[in-house]
Amino acid sequence: MESGYQKLPEESMRTEWNEKKIEANSDYLHVEGHPVMEKWETPYMDRLAQIACGNGGVVLEVGLGMAISATAIQRCKPDKHLIIELNEKVIEQHKQFLADHPSIQILQGDWRDVIDQLEDNSLDGVLYDTYPMSAAEQHTHQFSFIEKVKAKLRPNGILTYCNLTSLGVLFGRYLTKDDIAEKTWETIWNETQKPHLLSVGWKEDEIEGFEVFKLPEVSIKVRGNCLYYSHSTCLVPKLIKKF
Repeated sequence: MESGYQKLPEESMRTEWNEKKIEANSDYLHVEGHPVMEKWETPYMDRLAQIACGNGGVVLEVGLGMAISATAIQRCKPDKHLIIELNEKVIEQHKQFLADHPSIQILQGDWRDVIDQLEDNSLDGVLYDTYPMSAAEQHTHQFSFIEKVKAKLRPNGILTYCNLTSLGVLFGRYLTKDDIAEKTWETIWNETQKPHLLSVGWKEDEIEGFEVFKLPEVSIKVRGNCLYYSHSTCLVPKLIKKF
């Protein structure tokens, strides 16, 4: 039985995603029935935020979700915190949070349309975590963004990203009976991530690699039967633009 989420549609949801119905509380966010995010991710999101905020300055986040990573980024006190979010209802859900954090600027829309509003060499850090819009892009949607955002990063700008809807499937697919997590993640990185990063214009010496993040036991306990992720470790990528 294959692990991870298997219910993405064949046709893209992108044109309708802005208006899709959300179901949200303190534990999860579903958009039109799709499990977008859950509270158990909090420690992992904290680590991604720390990576993205390593330079301080101006940090771009793509995907507001439950505002878990946004909260973590705010704890790092960036000078400016830009958030691209497509779904208007998700933004409305966090209206008070956004009002309470004046360094945040919301850029509502598809990142494909919004990214050109940003100046080249203007970002110090980036955290990308959006939901795949179809089965065809489940494992690869992050790479189109990673290609486009490179010009927006300053030299030494840091980029990290998350795609648990993909990694939940890939880890189960690559894990063998005798593997340890670190070995499985190394294989996944070398076969499913790094080749794409190189193909979209990042250089070998800009791809710092990855960390293996071990989820705390409490996160695993409260996660229960998560539809998209059932593993005890997560991938933390890190890229640094050199020029």
